[in-house]
Amino acid sequence: TQSTWGLRKLTMSEKVIEVVLRSASVSSVAASESSRQTDNGDAAAQSSAATETEATEQSIDDTENVEQKEATESAPSSSLADEAFEKEPPRKESVFAAPFSVLDRDEGEFEDIISTKDFEDAILSMRRPSERTHTHEDRAHTDLRKGSRAEDGSIVALNAKPSPLQMFKKEVRLQVPQASLQLSPFFHEALQDPDLGCNGKALEIQVSGKGFLTVEALLETFEFLCAPSKPLDQVQVTRQNQFAMFAAANLLQLEPLQAHVSRIISNRLTVNTVILALTLAQKHRDANLLRSAYWWLKQYLIHTIDSSVPAPDGQTITSEKTVFKNENNKIVHGRFGVSLAAFKPLVAETDARFAVYSICKAGYDLCRVERQRAANGGYPHIYTLTRDHDGSFVMAAARYTENGPFFISIDPKVIVPHDRCYTGCITANYWGTKFTLFNHGVSDDLRSNPGLLGLPVSARKELMQVSWETNLMADKPRVLHAQFPDPEPDSQQTIKLENLPPRWDDRLGSYTLNFYGRVTVASAKNFQLVQAGDLDNIILMFGKIGKDRYHLDFRHPLSLLQAFSIALVGLGKKRVVL
Repeated sequence: TQSTWGLRKLTMSEKVIEVVLRSASVSSVAASESSRQTDNGDAAAQSSAATETEATEQSIDDTENVEQKEATESAPSSSLADEAFEKEPPRKESVFAAPFSVLDRDEGEFEDIISTKDFEDAILSMRRPSERTHTHEDRAHTDLRKGSRAEDGSIVALNAKPSPLQMFKKEVRLQVPQASLQLSPFFHEALQDPDLGCNGKALEIQVSGKGFLTVEALLETFEFLCAPSKPLDQVQVTRQNQFAMFAAANLLQLEPLQAHVSRIISNRLTVNTVILALTLAQKHRDANLLRSAYWWLKQYLIHTIDSSVPAPDGQTITSEKTVFKNENNKIVHGRFGVSLAAFKPLVAETDARFAVYSICKAGYDLCRVERQRAANGGYPHIYTLTRDHDGSFVMAAARYTENGPFFISIDPKVIVPHDRCYTGCITANYWGTKFTLFNHGVSDDLRSNPGLLGLPVSARKELMQVSWETNLMADKPRVLHAQFPDPEPDSQQTIKLENLPPRWDDRLGSYTLNFYGRVTVASAKNFQLVQAGDLDNIILMFGKIGKDRYHLDFRHPLSLLQAFSIALVGLGKKRVVL
């Protein structure tokens, strides 16, 4: 296919390096797995996974040890990987078709190896230019020294290591400007290596076929390497090649491209790809991809246990029974598995991430709460907390039914339980008189459910209780109580707050409180909280300033999450509190 980066000729003044891309006679994990990950992820795709026998049988924990062995592999017949690549349009083999020049594509050239360096998914070698081209039959008969001929004429039991006489499944020869190669730390280091100097020699990358890397993905990365200023969204990253593109970018140490592909994989996670993504992320130490795939898997597993929890990314899960299983403390899907221990650092990271919303600060924090109702005043109700001085967003909450829980999130657009932005929830009793604030963790019932497969998750903790006194006759002001653990280190005390009693004003004929100009609209929902026995120090003020608009001012010992929760409780509907 014509290069997406445009056409240009290699000038006589440019120093070029000949690069040979070769794939060994084994199927690529990336191709064989990705070729079945269709857009709809239907049952046929899952069925094909059970019948493929060419890819690695090892989980991610065993991958590194397996790749160090000089194992032998069978030369496969036509596989799903081959079919996927055959469907792609052939690359135009003109010398001027791309910023690099495609010189030749053949079943295999024979050159003497000068030196070799092993990498994760590939072997980098330096070879002398070949003096003659062997025919296919010559190569097949010659390679019998290293293997044996099967009934169909193919060569089997080829040595996985490169040798002067080895047949390759695919080969592409390129001439690449040296300046472009230098942009890759991988090639920059290789060109500086005296053992891999390019004095008239060809630089070869032999794809081992045991990992995710493919020759086709390397060609795409070369196009990016030769035009790094072009937008990343012009790089062809499909569902079929996304894992191979990630491996190629990682091999060539192209961090911007790797981060871009990682984001694409994260946005395309499905039941069929999430374990592959976790495998790739752990293998190449991509923390962002590991984090995204973990959160997707966590929400999916919880959804299969409790259907009231939305499926990740709004996907429709056709079966409530999970397709994953726990084998030897690994979550497994198909031929891939990830150790549960890999997720434990993410749990600690999550706890630290949300701990900042439970920190108490000295001085008043001035905020604003706005409520957005559904059509005709119905549910859901969406609440947004912003800073009063600059309007910056802090967090949001949603209540989807009249007496349902409040879900709190640091994402104003997606407010659902147990996703990566889920900050906590507030549950209520039937009468709407008692509310309990919990953190972002998972309840004990869910954590102990076999359907979670032992996945490490944060434990749910109670942060505060808020209660209202019943007021069926509506003949007195509301009475509110709140209690929570003292935030001071090593303290075993419980902080208790209560609302400051308003005073009756004969002139106005109503109860009043001094809000010091922060509240402008009279409302039964306006209140102030003080510590029991200390009526002079106001801890929290909440009051109306317009339709569905309120001011929320608070200070130590209340945290941001606790203060916002008290405001939500004040706004929520209650059956016996008027």
